[in-house]
Amino acid sequence: MSVNDGFAVTVYGVDGSRWDVHGPLAGRQGVWLGEGQVQAIYDAPIETRWATTAGGRGARPRRRVWLPRDFTLGFHVNDDTAGRRESALALALGSEPYPWDPARRAARMVITAPLQDDGPRTLYFEAKETPELVADQDTLAAEYANTLYSCRAGQPLYESEPEAVAFEQSGTSGAGTVVLSNPSDTACEYTVELTPATWTLPDPSWTGQAGAVAPGGPHAARTLTAVVEPGDVTARFTRRRDQLLAQTAAGTNLVARQQGRFLVYDLPAWLPPTPLPISYTGAPPGGARAEYTLPRLWTRPWGMSLADRPAEVLP
Repeated sequence: MSVNDGFAVTVYGVDGSRWDVHGPLAGRQGVWLGEGQVQAIYDAPIETRWATTAGGRGARPRRRVWLPRDFTLGFHVNDDTAGRRESALALALGSEPYPWDPARRAARMVITAPLQDDGPRTLYFEAKETPELVADQDTLAAEYANTLYSCRAGQPLYESEPEAVAFEQSGTSGAGTVVLSNPSDTACEYTVELTPATWTLPDPSWTGQAGAVAPGGPHAARTLTAVVEPGDVTARFTRRRDQLLAQTAAGTNLVARQQGRFLVYDLPAWLPPTPLPISYTGAPPGGARAEYTLPRLWTRPWGMSLADRPAEVLP
């Protein structure tokens, strides 16, 4: 795919239905995006918080806050089945999936474009308000409808396929390295799942320029001791803010056992592949395994990789 090929958008409903709404397959299901009716799908919304000092001049930035992404999707609907197609779209993008369905998941928009070395990127969303029908004619008689959907993505970043990285050895104790990376433009809140053993996990602070960041700073050699008992089956340690920082396979909180010791540092944006030391002792016969899940979250539906920077703008 070349840069001139444009991009494709596919929307998946809460009911699992598929709608190709932009790109080479647009309109295959009788629905396509309305020109001028798509808003706020590009950059993720942020807000900076600033601090002032008593009697000081101006202010200084303190931190950046990610906000929910509110965006609009307008659809032209070929209503050749007397309103059923537009009704099916409304069911697909409804504000609440069928509440008795244990496989509930949000609707999602998948964008495929050039400048995506990591593959397609996905944004999960819910309908925020009742859809608006632009009704300047008899929809059923005209066999056509134009509907505007106001949507919200509580997690405002686009997701590409996460990377899985494993460390595994067959002895009751072992040591080696695990290679972690993060090509995206946001910090990586990673997760590691551990089998029974006493683990020493890498958890360094980082320093350096984008694309050349490495362990450094005040805790460059920091590690975390994680104790996983046979009765835990497995344990999961994570940097995700929306989950328990440490829990067993059954969901038991490991706060007491860890005595307040958890993973502290995210993987920086644009982190090159970096080998980090990892080890364990006290594993049962057969050895132990640590499996890292590295989410890839992006502020835009395409681009934002350091590979996109032309050489002439670099120092």
